[in-house]
Amino acid sequence: MKLNIRNADTLIVWIRRELRVQDHLALWSALEDARTVAPLYIIDGAFRTASRPRQLVILDGLEELKAALHSLGGRLFLRTGEPEAVIHAMLRETGAAGVYCTNESQPELRCRDQQIRSSVEAAGKLWKEFKDRTLFDEREILSKSRSEPFTVFTAYKNAWTSRQEEIPPPLPFITHVRVPDITPGEMPAVSVPAGIFREQVRPVGGEREGVRALKRFLRNGVDGYHEERDRPGNDGTSRLSHHLASGSLGIRTAYHALAEASAQARGLARQGPEAFLDELIWREFYHQILANFPHVAEGAFKPAFDRLDWPTDRSYAEAWQNGSTGYPIVDAAMRQLNTEGWMHNRCRMIVASFLTKDLHVDWRVGEGYFMRMLADGDVALNNGGWQWSAGTGNDAQPWFRIFNPTLQSKKCDPEGAYLRRYVPELARVPAKYIHEPWTMPPSVQAEAGCRIGREYPTPIVDHARERARTLELYANVVSGARSR
Repeated sequence: MKLNIRNADTLIVWIRRELRVQDHLALWSALEDARTVAPLYIIDGAFRTASRPRQLVILDGLEELKAALHSLGGRLFLRTGEPEAVIHAMLRETGAAGVYCTNESQPELRCRDQQIRSSVEAAGKLWKEFKDRTLFDEREILSKSRSEPFTVFTAYKNAWTSRQEEIPPPLPFITHVRVPDITPGEMPAVSVPAGIFREQVRPVGGEREGVRALKRFLRNGVDGYHEERDRPGNDGTSRLSHHLASGSLGIRTAYHALAEASAQARGLARQGPEAFLDELIWREFYHQILANFPHVAEGAFKPAFDRLDWPTDRSYAEAWQNGSTGYPIVDAAMRQLNTEGWMHNRCRMIVASFLTKDLHVDWRVGEGYFMRMLADGDVALNNGGWQWSAGTGNDAQPWFRIFNPTLQSKKCDPEGAYLRRYVPELARVPAKYIHEPWTMPPSVQAEAGCRIGREYPTPIVDHARERARTLELYANVVSGARSR
Protein backbone atom coordinates (compact mmCIF):
# COMPACT_ATOMS: atom_id res chain seq x y z
CA MET A 1 0.00 0.00 0.00
CA LYS A 2 1.33 3.42 -0.96
CA LEU A 3 0.70 6.05 1.67
CA ASN A 4 2.21 9.49 2.10
CA ILE A 5 3.52 8.89 5.59
CA ARG A 6 5.72 11.95 5.97
CA ASN A 7 4.75 14.05 8.97
CA ALA A 8 2.45 11.38 10.38
CA ASP A 9 1.39 11.84 14.00
CA THR A 10 2.67 8.46 15.20
CA LEU A 11 4.50 5.43 13.83
CA ILE A 12 5.11 2.13 15.62
CA VAL A 13 8.66 0.78 15.44
CA TRP A 14 8.44 -2.96 16.02
CA ILE A 15 11.80 -3.96 17.53
CA ARG A 16 12.69 -7.62 17.07
CA ARG A 17 16.46 -8.13 16.96
CA GLU A 18 17.61 -4.51 16.98
CA LEU A 19 18.15 -3.85 20.69
CA ARG A 20 19.79 -0.48 20.25
CA VAL A 21 18.94 3.18 19.69
CA GLN A 22 21.83 4.22 17.45
CA ASP A 23 22.32 3.07 13.85
CA HIS A 24 18.81 1.59 13.90
CA LEU A 25 17.31 2.31 10.49
CA ALA A 26 13.64 1.65 11.26
CA LEU A 27 13.75 3.84 14.37
CA TRP A 28 15.75 6.59 12.69
CA SER A 29 13.38 6.62 9.68
CA ALA A 30 10.29 6.71 11.88
CA LEU A 31 11.69 9.70 13.76
CA GLU A 32 12.22 11.40 10.40
CA ASP A 33 8.71 10.61 9.21
CA ALA A 34 6.51 11.13 12.29
CA ARG A 35 6.04 13.52 15.19
CA THR A 36 6.01 10.70 17.72
CA VAL A 37 7.14 7.08 17.61
CA ALA A 38 6.19 4.05 19.68
CA PRO A 39 9.21 1.71 20.04
CA LEU A 40 7.57 -1.66 20.67
CA TYR A 41 8.99 -4.97 21.84
CA ILE A 42 6.67 -7.98 21.91
CA ILE A 43 7.22 -10.76 24.42
CA ASP A 44 5.92 -13.66 22.34
CA GLY A 45 6.33 -17.41 22.02
CA ALA A 46 9.73 -17.02 20.36
CA PHE A 47 11.06 -15.20 23.42
CA ARG A 48 9.59 -17.70 25.85
CA THR A 49 11.15 -20.66 24.02
CA ALA A 50 14.58 -19.07 23.47
CA SER A 51 17.58 -20.41 25.39
CA ARG A 52 18.00 -19.01 28.89
CA PRO A 53 21.34 -17.36 28.01
CA ARG A 54 19.71 -15.75 24.96
CA GLN A 55 16.75 -14.57 27.05
CA LEU A 56 19.15 -12.93 29.47
CA VAL A 57 21.10 -11.28 26.68
CA ILE A 58 17.80 -9.93 25.36
CA LEU A 59 16.85 -8.70 28.83
CA ASP A 60 20.20 -6.90 29.08
CA GLY A 61 19.43 -5.25 25.77
CA LEU A 62 15.87 -4.32 26.72
CA GLU A 63 16.92 -2.78 30.04
CA GLU A 64 19.55 -0.67 28.33
CA LEU A 65 17.25 0.24 25.44
CA LYS A 66 14.62 1.32 27.95
CA ALA A 67 17.16 3.52 29.76
CA ALA A 68 18.60 4.95 26.54
CA LEU A 69 15.17 5.90 25.19
CA HIS A 70 14.26 7.48 28.52
CA SER A 71 17.45 9.58 28.44
CA LEU A 72 16.35 10.87 25.03
CA GLY A 73 12.86 11.76 26.24
CA GLY A 74 11.20 8.57 25.06
CA ARG A 75 9.99 5.21 26.31
CA LEU A 76 10.14 1.56 25.38
CA PHE A 77 6.72 -0.09 25.12
CA LEU A 78 6.52 -3.74 26.10
CA ARG A 79 3.56 -5.94 25.31
CA THR A 80 2.94 -9.66 25.76
CA GLY A 81 1.08 -11.81 23.25
CA GLU A 82 1.09 -12.99 19.68
CA PRO A 83 2.54 -10.34 17.35
CA GLU A 84 -0.41 -9.80 15.01
CA ALA A 85 -2.88 -9.22 17.85
CA VAL A 86 -0.42 -6.97 19.70
CA ILE A 87 0.34 -4.90 16.59
CA HIS A 88 -3.35 -4.20 15.92
CA ALA A 89 -3.97 -3.39 19.57
CA MET A 90 -1.08 -0.89 19.47
CA LEU A 91 -2.37 0.64 16.25
CA ARG A 92 -5.71 1.25 17.98
CA GLU A 93 -4.13 2.46 21.22
CA THR A 94 -1.79 4.96 19.55
CA GLY A 95 -3.75 5.83 16.42
CA ALA A 96 -0.48 5.22 14.56
CA ALA A 97 -0.33 5.54 10.79
CA GLY A 98 1.71 2.39 10.36
CA VAL A 99 4.47 0.03 11.42
CA TYR A 100 8.19 0.22 10.66
CA CYS A 101 10.41 -2.83 11.24
CA THR A 102 13.53 -4.67 10.06
CA ASN A 103 13.11 -7.42 7.48
CA GLU A 104 13.73 -11.09 8.26
CA SER A 105 15.55 -13.90 6.45
CA GLN A 106 14.06 -16.81 8.42
CA PRO A 107 11.27 -18.48 6.37
CA GLU A 108 8.70 -18.88 9.15
CA LEU A 109 9.21 -15.28 10.30
CA ARG A 110 8.85 -14.04 6.73
CA CYS A 111 5.54 -15.87 6.46
CA ARG A 112 4.42 -14.38 9.76
CA ASP A 113 5.42 -10.86 8.68
CA GLN A 114 3.63 -11.21 5.36
CA GLN A 115 0.45 -12.21 7.15
CA ILE A 116 0.70 -9.28 9.56
CA ARG A 117 1.53 -6.92 6.73
CA SER A 118 -1.58 -7.98 4.83
CA SER A 119 -3.82 -7.38 7.82
CA VAL A 120 -2.16 -4.04 8.65
CA GLU A 121 -2.57 -2.79 5.09
CA ALA A 122 -6.15 -4.08 4.99
CA ALA A 123 -6.78 -1.80 7.96
CA GLY A 124 -5.54 1.14 5.89
CA LYS A 125 -2.19 1.41 7.65
CA LEU A 126 1.38 1.42 6.34
CA TRP A 127 3.81 -1.47 6.72
CA LYS A 128 7.45 -0.69 5.88
CA GLU A 129 10.46 -3.01 6.21
CA PHE A 130 14.10 -1.96 6.30
CA LYS A 131 17.37 -3.74 5.57
CA ASP A 132 19.24 -3.53 8.85
CA ARG A 133 20.40 -7.01 9.85
CA THR A 134 22.77 -7.53 6.93
CA LEU A 135 24.72 -5.16 4.70
CA PHE A 136 23.26 -6.66 1.52
CA ASP A 137 19.90 -8.37 1.13
CA GLU A 138 19.48 -11.77 -0.48
CA ARG A 139 18.74 -10.42 -3.97
CA GLU A 140 21.44 -7.75 -4.05
CA ILE A 141 24.47 -9.98 -4.60
CA LEU A 142 23.69 -12.21 -7.59
CA SER A 143 25.75 -13.95 -10.23
CA LYS A 144 26.15 -11.78 -13.31
CA SER A 145 25.76 -14.68 -15.71
CA ARG A 146 22.37 -15.94 -14.53
CA SER A 147 21.20 -13.35 -12.01
CA GLU A 148 20.81 -16.10 -9.45
CA PRO A 149 21.94 -16.35 -5.83
CA PHE A 150 25.44 -17.62 -5.19
CA THR A 151 25.77 -21.02 -3.56
CA VAL A 152 29.58 -21.05 -3.33
CA PHE A 153 31.16 -18.79 -0.73
CA THR A 154 34.28 -17.77 -2.67
CA ALA A 155 32.27 -16.54 -5.65
CA TYR A 156 29.86 -14.74 -3.31
CA LYS A 157 32.72 -13.15 -1.40
CA ASN A 158 34.35 -11.86 -4.59
CA ALA A 159 31.08 -10.28 -5.72
CA TRP A 160 30.38 -8.93 -2.22
CA THR A 161 33.79 -7.30 -1.77
CA SER A 162 33.56 -5.64 -5.19
CA ARG A 163 30.56 -3.66 -3.91
CA GLN A 164 31.83 -2.52 -0.53
CA GLU A 165 31.73 1.12 -1.61
CA GLU A 166 27.93 0.86 -1.67
CA ILE A 167 27.73 0.16 2.08
CA PRO A 168 26.35 3.31 3.74
CA PRO A 169 27.97 4.70 6.89
CA PRO A 170 26.31 4.37 10.30
CA LEU A 171 23.33 6.65 10.72
CA PRO A 172 23.58 10.06 12.43
CA PHE A 173 23.10 9.92 16.19
CA ILE A 174 19.57 10.17 17.53
CA THR A 175 19.37 12.99 20.06
CA HIS A 176 15.66 13.18 20.93
CA VAL A 177 12.67 10.82 20.91
CA ARG A 178 9.02 11.78 21.39
CA VAL A 179 6.52 9.04 22.21
CA PRO A 180 2.76 8.82 22.71
CA ASP A 181 1.40 8.98 26.25
CA ILE A 182 0.44 5.34 26.79
CA THR A 183 1.30 2.65 29.34
CA PRO A 184 4.88 1.39 28.84
CA GLY A 185 4.25 -2.19 29.97
CA GLU A 186 6.24 -4.59 32.11
CA MET A 187 9.68 -6.09 31.53
CA PRO A 188 9.55 -9.89 31.18
CA ALA A 189 10.87 -12.06 34.00
CA VAL A 190 13.22 -14.97 33.32
CA SER A 191 13.93 -17.70 35.84
CA VAL A 192 17.27 -19.45 35.59
CA PRO A 193 17.35 -22.97 37.09
CA ALA A 194 20.54 -23.68 39.01
CA GLY A 195 23.27 -25.37 37.01
CA ILE A 196 22.19 -24.25 33.54
CA PHE A 197 25.19 -21.95 33.20
CA ARG A 198 27.52 -19.84 35.24
CA GLU A 199 26.02 -16.39 35.62
CA GLN A 200 29.43 -14.75 36.05
CA VAL A 201 30.68 -15.80 32.60
CA ARG A 202 27.56 -15.68 30.47
CA PRO A 203 27.62 -13.29 27.49
CA VAL A 204 26.33 -9.86 28.52
CA GLY A 205 24.09 -7.94 26.14
CA GLY A 206 23.18 -4.30 25.67
CA GLU A 207 24.17 -1.52 23.29
CA ARG A 208 26.91 0.00 25.45
CA GLU A 209 28.54 -3.39 26.01
CA GLY A 210 28.27 -4.11 22.26
CA VAL A 211 30.11 -0.91 21.37
CA ARG A 212 32.69 -1.52 24.12
CA ALA A 213 33.26 -5.09 22.92
CA LEU A 214 33.81 -3.86 19.36
CA LYS A 215 36.33 -1.23 20.47
CA ARG A 216 38.09 -3.74 22.72
CA PHE A 217 38.41 -6.26 19.90
CA LEU A 218 39.68 -3.71 17.38
CA ARG A 219 42.17 -2.35 19.90
CA ASN A 220 43.46 -5.61 21.37
CA GLY A 221 42.44 -8.58 19.26
CA VAL A 222 41.91 -7.94 15.58
CA ASP A 223 45.59 -7.73 14.59
CA GLY A 224 46.23 -11.34 15.58
CA TYR A 225 42.76 -12.64 14.80
CA HIS A 226 43.88 -14.73 11.83
CA GLU A 227 46.26 -16.68 14.09
CA GLU A 228 44.48 -16.68 17.44
CA ARG A 229 40.87 -17.39 16.42
CA ASP A 230 41.44 -21.16 16.25
CA ARG A 231 43.00 -21.43 19.72
CA PRO A 232 40.24 -21.86 22.31
CA GLY A 233 42.73 -21.79 25.18
CA ASN A 234 43.66 -18.22 24.26
CA ASP A 235 40.16 -17.16 23.21
CA GLY A 236 41.24 -14.89 20.38
CA THR A 237 37.71 -14.49 19.00
CA SER A 238 35.81 -11.20 18.82
CA ARG A 239 33.04 -12.09 21.27
CA LEU A 240 30.69 -10.01 19.14
CA SER A 241 28.39 -12.81 17.98
CA HIS A 242 25.65 -12.33 20.59
CA HIS A 243 25.67 -8.57 20.00
CA LEU A 244 25.16 -9.05 16.27
CA ALA A 245 22.51 -11.73 16.91
CA SER A 246 20.50 -9.55 19.29
CA GLY A 247 21.17 -6.32 17.44
CA SER A 248 22.84 -4.57 20.36
CA LEU A 249 25.55 -3.79 17.78
CA GLY A 250 24.60 -2.55 14.32
CA ILE A 251 26.19 -4.30 11.36
CA ARG A 252 27.06 -0.99 9.66
CA THR A 253 28.78 0.19 12.83
CA ALA A 254 30.78 -3.05 13.02
CA TYR A 255 31.70 -3.05 9.33
CA HIS A 256 32.91 0.55 9.14
CA ALA A 257 34.90 0.28 12.38
CA LEU A 258 36.60 -2.81 10.94
CA ALA A 259 37.19 -1.10 7.60
CA GLU A 260 38.85 1.82 9.38
CA ALA A 261 41.08 -0.53 11.37
CA SER A 262 42.03 -2.36 8.19
CA ALA A 263 42.82 0.90 6.36
CA GLN A 264 45.17 1.97 9.15
CA ALA A 265 47.01 -1.37 9.19
CA ARG A 266 50.02 -2.01 6.98
CA GLY A 267 51.46 -5.17 5.45
CA LEU A 268 50.96 -8.36 7.43
CA ALA A 269 49.00 -6.44 10.07
CA ARG A 270 46.06 -6.42 7.66
CA GLN A 271 45.68 -10.18 7.82
CA GLY A 272 43.70 -10.02 11.05
CA PRO A 273 41.08 -7.49 9.89
CA GLU A 274 40.78 -9.28 6.55
CA ALA A 275 40.17 -12.61 8.29
CA PHE A 276 37.45 -11.03 10.44
CA LEU A 277 35.86 -9.44 7.37
CA ASP A 278 35.63 -12.94 5.93
CA GLU A 279 33.59 -13.94 8.99
CA LEU A 280 31.20 -11.03 8.44
CA ILE A 281 30.81 -12.08 4.81
CA TRP A 282 30.10 -15.68 5.89
CA ARG A 283 27.36 -14.20 8.06
CA GLU A 284 25.92 -12.38 5.03
CA PHE A 285 26.28 -15.52 2.91
CA TYR A 286 24.35 -17.75 5.28
CA HIS A 287 21.56 -15.21 5.67
CA GLN A 288 21.09 -15.00 1.91
CA ILE A 289 21.17 -18.80 1.64
CA LEU A 290 18.37 -19.14 4.20
CA ALA A 291 16.31 -16.44 2.49
CA ASN A 292 16.81 -17.73 -1.05
CA PHE A 293 16.66 -21.45 -0.27
CA PRO A 294 14.18 -21.73 2.61
CA HIS A 295 14.12 -25.54 2.44
CA VAL A 296 17.43 -25.57 4.35
CA ALA A 297 15.51 -24.68 7.51
CA GLU A 298 14.06 -28.19 7.50
CA GLY A 299 16.49 -30.34 5.52
CA ALA A 300 19.72 -30.60 3.60
CA PHE A 301 20.63 -27.96 1.04
CA LYS A 302 21.42 -30.89 -1.25
CA PRO A 303 18.23 -32.97 -1.00
CA ALA A 304 20.10 -36.20 -1.77
CA PHE A 305 21.57 -36.04 1.72
CA ASP A 306 18.11 -36.17 3.26
CA ARG A 307 18.33 -39.87 2.39
CA LEU A 308 21.26 -40.41 4.75
CA ASP A 309 20.64 -43.31 7.09
CA TRP A 310 21.53 -41.93 10.51
CA PRO A 311 21.96 -44.99 12.76
CA THR A 312 21.36 -42.80 15.79
CA ASP A 313 22.09 -44.19 19.24
CA ARG A 314 20.23 -42.00 21.75
CA SER A 315 22.89 -42.62 24.39
CA TYR A 316 25.50 -41.20 22.01
CA ALA A 317 23.58 -37.94 21.59
CA GLU A 318 23.13 -37.67 25.36
CA ALA A 319 26.84 -38.27 26.01
CA TRP A 320 27.67 -35.59 23.44
CA GLN A 321 25.26 -33.11 25.04
CA ASN A 322 26.61 -33.79 28.52
CA GLY A 323 30.27 -33.59 27.55
CA SER A 324 31.02 -37.18 28.50
CA THR A 325 32.23 -38.75 25.25
CA GLY A 326 35.76 -39.52 26.43
CA TYR A 327 37.23 -37.14 23.82
CA PRO A 328 38.57 -34.15 25.80
CA ILE A 329 38.15 -31.44 23.14
CA VAL A 330 34.55 -32.46 22.49
CA ASP A 331 33.72 -32.69 26.18
CA ALA A 332 35.40 -29.36 27.01
CA ALA A 333 33.50 -27.59 24.25
CA MET A 334 30.12 -29.05 25.21
CA ARG A 335 30.67 -28.18 28.85
CA GLN A 336 31.57 -24.64 27.86
CA LEU A 337 28.28 -24.43 25.97
CA ASN A 338 26.31 -25.89 28.85
CA THR A 339 27.82 -23.63 31.49
CA GLU A 340 28.28 -20.37 29.59
CA GLY A 341 25.76 -20.33 26.74
CA TRP A 342 28.64 -19.89 24.29
CA MET A 343 31.22 -22.03 22.53
CA HIS A 344 34.45 -21.17 20.76
CA ASN A 345 33.92 -21.13 17.00
CA ARG A 346 36.57 -23.71 16.14
CA CYS A 347 35.11 -26.02 18.75
CA ARG A 348 31.66 -25.65 17.18
CA MET A 349 33.05 -27.23 14.02
CA ILE A 350 34.82 -29.97 15.96
CA VAL A 351 31.78 -31.02 18.00
CA ALA A 352 29.52 -30.83 14.94
CA SER A 353 31.81 -33.09 12.95
CA PHE A 354 32.06 -35.47 15.90
CA LEU A 355 28.29 -35.74 16.38
CA THR A 356 27.55 -36.35 12.71
CA LYS A 357 30.60 -38.28 11.53
CA ASP A 358 31.80 -40.13 14.61
CA LEU A 359 28.48 -40.72 16.36
CA HIS A 360 26.34 -40.73 13.18
CA VAL A 361 23.62 -38.57 14.71
CA ASP A 362 21.46 -36.44 12.39
CA TRP A 363 22.88 -32.91 12.16
CA ARG A 364 19.43 -31.49 12.97
CA VAL A 365 19.73 -32.93 16.49
CA GLY A 366 22.87 -30.87 17.06
CA GLU A 367 21.45 -27.82 15.32
CA GLY A 368 18.44 -27.87 17.61
CA TYR A 369 20.51 -28.38 20.74
CA PHE A 370 22.73 -25.43 19.88
CA MET A 371 19.70 -23.17 19.42
CA ARG A 372 18.37 -24.30 22.81
CA MET A 373 21.66 -23.44 24.53
CA LEU A 374 23.42 -20.58 22.70
CA ALA A 375 23.23 -16.96 23.76
CA ASP A 376 24.13 -15.99 20.17
CA GLY A 377 21.69 -18.35 18.46
CA ASP A 378 21.04 -17.21 14.89
CA VAL A 379 19.05 -19.60 12.71
CA ALA A 380 20.87 -18.73 9.48
CA LEU A 381 24.38 -19.05 10.91
CA ASN A 382 23.59 -22.08 13.03
CA ASN A 383 21.98 -23.92 10.14
CA GLY A 384 24.77 -22.98 7.75
CA GLY A 385 27.47 -24.05 10.19
CA TRP A 386 25.87 -27.40 10.94
CA GLN A 387 25.29 -28.24 7.29
CA TRP A 388 28.87 -27.22 6.49
CA SER A 389 30.20 -29.60 9.13
CA ALA A 390 27.84 -32.42 8.17
CA GLY A 391 28.71 -32.05 4.48
CA THR A 392 25.02 -31.65 3.54
CA GLY A 393 25.00 -27.96 2.71
CA ASN A 394 26.00 -25.69 -0.10
CA ASP A 395 29.71 -25.01 -0.33
CA ALA A 396 30.10 -27.41 2.60
CA GLN A 397 33.15 -29.13 3.93
CA PRO A 398 33.23 -32.13 1.56
CA TRP A 399 31.50 -35.13 3.10
CA PHE A 400 34.69 -37.20 2.87
CA ARG A 401 36.70 -34.74 5.02
CA ILE A 402 36.26 -35.73 8.64
CA PHE A 403 37.78 -33.94 11.61
CA ASN A 404 39.97 -36.12 13.79
CA PRO A 405 39.09 -34.81 17.29
CA THR A 406 42.45 -35.78 18.77
CA LEU A 407 44.49 -34.09 16.05
CA GLN A 408 42.26 -31.01 16.23
CA SER A 409 42.81 -30.90 19.98
CA LYS A 410 46.59 -31.11 19.63
CA LYS A 411 46.62 -28.44 16.95
CA CYS A 412 44.25 -25.94 18.56
CA ASP A 413 45.03 -26.41 22.26
CA PRO A 414 48.54 -27.91 22.35
CA GLU A 415 49.15 -27.37 26.08
CA GLY A 416 45.63 -28.41 27.05
CA ALA A 417 44.72 -25.12 28.75
CA TYR A 418 41.19 -25.19 27.34
CA LEU A 419 40.74 -28.86 28.21
CA ARG A 420 41.78 -28.41 31.84
CA ARG A 421 39.57 -25.34 32.23
CA TYR A 422 36.37 -27.12 31.28
CA VAL A 423 37.13 -30.74 32.17
CA PRO A 424 38.49 -30.55 35.72
CA GLU A 425 38.94 -34.33 35.83
CA LEU A 426 41.90 -33.76 33.50
CA ALA A 427 43.48 -30.94 35.51
CA ARG A 428 46.46 -33.00 36.67
CA VAL A 429 46.92 -35.09 33.54
CA PRO A 430 50.40 -34.53 32.03
CA ALA A 431 50.50 -32.62 28.72
CA LYS A 432 51.84 -35.78 27.07
CA TYR A 433 48.50 -37.51 27.64
CA ILE A 434 46.01 -34.64 27.89
CA HIS A 435 44.61 -35.10 24.37
CA GLU A 436 44.42 -38.90 24.65
CA PRO A 437 44.00 -39.64 28.35
CA TRP A 438 43.01 -43.25 27.64
CA THR A 439 46.64 -43.90 26.67
CA MET A 440 47.91 -43.12 30.18
CA PRO A 441 49.50 -46.06 31.99
CA PRO A 442 47.61 -47.03 35.16
CA SER A 443 50.29 -45.57 37.39
CA VAL A 444 50.01 -42.16 35.68
CA GLN A 445 46.22 -42.32 35.91
CA ALA A 446 46.46 -42.92 39.64
CA GLU A 447 48.95 -40.07 40.15
CA ALA A 448 46.77 -37.69 38.09
CA GLY A 449 43.62 -38.75 39.96
CA CYS A 450 42.01 -39.53 36.62
CA ARG A 451 41.27 -43.20 36.17
CA ILE A 452 39.80 -43.82 32.74
CA GLY A 453 36.39 -45.41 33.01
CA ARG A 454 35.90 -43.99 36.51
CA GLU A 455 36.81 -40.30 36.94
CA TYR A 456 36.77 -39.74 33.18
CA PRO A 457 34.97 -41.88 30.57
CA THR A 458 36.52 -44.25 28.10
CA PRO A 459 36.02 -42.99 24.50
CA ILE A 460 32.53 -44.05 23.46
CA VAL A 461 33.62 -44.76 19.88
CA ASP A 462 36.80 -45.50 17.96
CA HIS A 463 37.41 -42.61 15.57
CA ALA A 464 39.15 -44.66 12.86
CA ARG A 465 36.38 -47.23 12.75
CA GLU A 466 33.58 -44.63 12.73
CA ARG A 467 35.37 -42.62 10.05
CA ALA A 468 35.30 -45.65 7.76
CA ARG A 469 31.62 -46.14 8.55
CA THR A 470 30.84 -42.51 7.72
CA LEU A 471 32.59 -42.76 4.37
CA GLU A 472 30.47 -45.78 3.55
CA LEU A 473 27.20 -44.12 4.63
CA TYR A 474 27.84 -40.99 2.59
CA ALA A 475 29.22 -42.87 -0.41
CA ASN A 476 26.01 -44.90 -0.60
CA VAL A 477 23.97 -41.69 -0.80
CA VAL A 478 26.26 -40.06 -3.35
CA SER A 479 26.38 -43.13 -5.61
CA GLY A 480 22.62 -43.50 -5.35
CA ALA A 481 22.10 -39.88 -6.36
CA ARG A 482 24.39 -40.28 -9.38
CA SER A 483 22.51 -43.35 -10.58
CA ARG A 484 19.14 -41.62 -10.58
